Amino acid sequence: MTAVALIGGGKMGEALLAGLVDAGHSVVVCETDELRAVYLRKKFGVSIGESRAAAENCDVIVIAVKPQMVSDVLETIGDVVPPEALVISVA
Repeated sequence: MTAVALIGGGKMGEALLAGLVDAGHSVVVCETDELRAVYLRKKFGVSIGESRAAAENCDVIVIAVKPQMVSDVLETIGDVVPPEALVISVA
């Protein structure tokens, strides 16, 4: 089982989340909209976390935010991403 940090829980993030959960991966979702985060937690039974902590502790980091937000996300997590982590952007 792979530990995955999903940064962004919008429509694209939710679609990816569904597949990751179905495949049996452990997923931490980082979503700034609190209502959306609660919805995703209830629907998929995943953890909701802060992006820096999730990035630091996961094997795979999926960045699923709007393109204009990618640089902010990378600035936030850049110094804590483990060198062996796989980082994927779907922006």
